[in-house]
Amino acid sequence: MNTINNTIVFSITKQNATTFFDHKEVNIPSKYTKDYSCIKPGLGLYKFIVNEELISSAPNKYIRKALCDIKDNPKSNYININGHGLPYVETNTYDQYLMTFSPYLEKKMEIVLWASYANWKNDLGIEPEKLTIKTTCVCEADNTTGKEKCIDAVAELTKIEWKIPSDNKFCDMAIQSAYYFGANSIAAAEEYFLGRDNLDFYKISEPENCIGWKRFSELESEAEKLNVIYMLYDENRGHIYVGRADKFKQRLMQHRDKVNCPNDPIPEFTHYRYTQLEDQYYKYSYLIEDAAIHDIAWIFPMSNSNHFHNSLQEEINFGNINVPTGGIKMVNRVECQPQIINTDIFNSK
Repeated sequence: MNTINNTIVFSITKQNATTFFDHKEVNIPSKYTKDYSCIKPGLGLYKFIVNEELISSAPNKYIRKALCDIKDNPKSNYININGHGLPYVETNTYDQYLMTFSPYLEKKMEIVLWASYANWKNDLGIEPEKLTIKTTCVCEADNTTGKEKCIDAVAELTKIEWKIPSDNKFCDMAIQSAYYFGANSIAAAEEYFLGRDNLDFYKISEPENCIGWKRFSELESEAEKLNVIYMLYDENRGHIYVGRADKFKQRLMQHRDKVNCPNDPIPEFTHYRYTQLEDQYYKYSYLIEDAAIHDIAWIFPMSNSNHFHNSLQEEINFGNINVPTGGIKMVNRVECQPQIINTDIFNSK
């Protein structure tokens, strides 16, 4: 048997961050590829493992959790080391080698390499992490061909040098968000570093998100908005509708298109209102729409619902709830809650 050992050290620099975060692969620095260059069994899939001491040295509990997730899911974790570029005719070796991560692993590595990811997204100037990966490939001769074949290949993540600022209170919040909601939730990391302390779905700081109800006649002059939760109102029928849209203006015009959308629930809406979502919550926009439908259905009756009954308006009409002379108003004191729940405390209950 023949054992091929190699140690690869690299940083997710600004030059190779796009290769890693966009294409899920890393160029192996040329000085580390000598052990792969002429030995084909040294190329291929490696089982990816995490050194226990590395887990205990993680700079915070969320990165530690991500490393533990990798350790606890060995079947989902692998890297592929293979040639890239044109092979040399004389030796059949390659001018470059790539290390490609499995889909599960690359998602976890986005959290582990949080500083590099945030810097890549926002050019924050954080020093990137430096990684050390040790690879071991055990080979034996194939009885049929006489050539060596790999029978076991392991890549161990043994060391990471983290450079995450320890004196910034927003770092932990952003890394926590990355762990629970995905790395894209730190796309606005720059705002956290600049002192933003509101974590809200909606861009309530933007004036257009706080404008009141508009008439349909104003829609034509409206600029297109992306990633929007909206409400429509038909003042002639007393109908209200909640929806979401990738492109707000285009979606509202679809409601009015009786030819292509003959069964639209509110084709004659007279008023509209909308709120644009923060970009990092785009993938949760259907859940946010569901929450809006749920809340409105508690106030106004939803005739097509199988679950939302006894709305506030119905209870008032039935005489079960009284409305004071001054009418109804909300008395919440904040427009949004900036906290993220510590799920460790929740799960320990």
